Formats: sequence, structure tokens, C-alpha cells
Amino acid sequence: MKKCLILTLSSVVAMIATATTVHATPVFKKVWEEVYVGDDAPEEFAAAVKEAKCNVCHAGKKKADRNAYGAELAKLLDKDNFKTSRMKAEPEAKDEIIEAYKKVGAVDCGNGGTWDEAFKAGNLPKDEVVSSDDDE
Repeated sequence: MKKCLILTLSSVVAMIATATTVHATPVFKKVWEEVYVGDDAPEEFAAAVKEAKCNVCHAGKKKADRNAYGAELAKLLDKDNFKTSRMKAEPEAKDEIIEAYKKVGAVDCGNGGTWDEAFKAGNLPKDEVVSSDDDE
């Protein structure tokens, strides 16, 4: 019995030690929804965003993988720079996130318009991996 307990505890410790970290930052998602969904977004778009969750920026099976929109944002936003402690201490840090969304919103999304125009039309990025943290 004692050996079984030790084995179980060892397994739990090993799983925790080897667990991968999540690359998405909840503050990015929250601020994105404030900027692009808000109260005046069409119901269909709000529902699509709710269903997509983190896949507004990510794609594929690993959170390290990003779609075209997320790859552009990753050039401007470093998740390590927006930890909860900083966001609480510096509420103005949210403005840096919004500024990054504005810059990427003006980028061509590949179908003749910008990301802002695509979102206003109710379209989300394709679920195609274009970059991965594994590439770095």
C-alpha cells in the first residue's frame, strides 16, 4: 500500500513538472473582446468569438501555434510583459495592448482588406497555423 501511494505521488509530481505552459494570456482575450466585440457587435460575431475562444489568435492543436492574425500580434505583444502583477500595478498597460490591436487591425489580412475590416464584417481569422513558438 505504501509503495502504491509513493508511486502515485511520484507520478503526480512528474506530470506537474513536465506540464506545458499555456501561451495565451487572459488579459489579451479580455481586452480584444472589449475592443472588437463590445455591446454593439452583431450577435453572430459575438457568438463566433465566444466559440473560437483563444483561436481568434491561435490555431492548430498547440497553443504555441498562431494563425495569421496572432502571428502579427506576437510581433508586438510579449505575454511576459503583461503578467497579472503588472496589469494590477499599471492599469495603463492595457493601452499598450489596445495600441497593438490598432496597429495589427490596419494590416492587410490577405483578402483585400484589413483585419479591422474583416472583424467589422463578422469574419474571424482562418484556423491555419502560420507561426509557432516552437519555430523560435
